[in-house]
Amino acid sequence: SGHDVREEPQQSGEGGPGEEQLHGPHHPPPHRRPGQQRGADDGLVERVAELGTGRGRGPLDRLRPRHRQLLLAGAALAGLLWLFAYVVAGWLQLDALAPDPPTVGVLPVPFVLLAGGLLLGPLLALLAAWLAAVGARRRGAVMDARLRAAIERVADAEILAPVRGVLERHAATRDALRHAAEV
Repeated sequence: SGHDVREEPQQSGEGGPGEEQLHGPHHPPPHRRPGQQRGADDGLVERVAELGTGRGRGPLDRLRPRHRQLLLAGAALAGLLWLFAYVVAGWLQLDALAPDPPTVGVLPVPFVLLAGGLLLGPLLALLAAWLAAVGARRRGAVMDARLRAAIERVADAEILAPVRGVLERHAATRDALRHAAEV
């Protein structure tokens, strides 16, 4: 036929033909597989970076468990020192000068501070560990679903779509050759 389908490679700026000019915009160079023009992992890295954790911080989240533990330890220490001051005042027989401690119900406040700090610290640690485990499982499931969806999108766009294109071109070439053989 009078129509030449070969294209002459054009020179790139470095003195040789560029990969796209040699192989065409839709054909990867021979050392790459379809879907690897840009690097299939590049798109995945971008999608994963966009995911985020989706976790906001509320006002109580700013007071970290370590700070809560220190607050309870401080309450226990204050209660202990307050009770120790009453013991020393009684030992020095100055208890008549010391006022009666305030009470919560029938319990004196220094005892409530000491007992509350000592009992609530371990309970708070157990509760925080349980809540962290529940939250981690929930966030893990959400992030797993997001990550799988991102991988699926990247795989379809970066790998499967180019392979489908190559297969379609091969099918078109096969049909054209079959048609040419019949003529």
